[in-house]
Amino acid sequence: MRLSIYVHSIRNNAFYGNIYVRYNKAAILDADSAKVELTSTSPPLELTKVHKTELEFANGFTSLERAMDSNELLQLLSERAVQLEVVHKDRSAGGLVKGTATVRLSALKSVKFVKADDSYVRVHDCYYAIHCADDGDELGELRVKLFLEDFGPADASLQRER
Repeated sequence: MRLSIYVHSIRNNAFYGNIYVRYNKAAILDADSAKVELTSTSPPLELTKVHKTELEFANGFTSLERAMDSNELLQLLSERAVQLEVVHKDRSAGGLVKGTATVRLSALKSVKFVKADDSYVRVHDCYYAIHCADDGDELGELRVKLFLEDFGPADASLQRER
């Protein structure tokens, strides 16, 4: 199984500055892990004014692979959410969290699998509200695409490689 997250773009932002999006990649597949593995979009996106149009992030894609049975996968999708932090990069301060958006992996459960070359894939493409870290007001929207690829049983994948 491969789970991919693509932080695609931002729109309707109510702020400006150099921003990027980060999240803890390690906590997605293993919630009990104390490990922190931050992943972020890079380079920062420069917002020079309030935008109603959509601005795309560079390098916002990451994926994670793990073998698991269907019950384990359903549990993972039901329980996990990805907390995306929209961070303002400033020269004087390392990074100030402007707001957060929560992406629930359970959204993938309602999407049907589509046949790809060597696998089956589910794709969920949605806008998520960015809530201000200070007062909870909506600051804009992040477009996030989730991909879930099923390569079939682990032993079948090994046979294909041979």
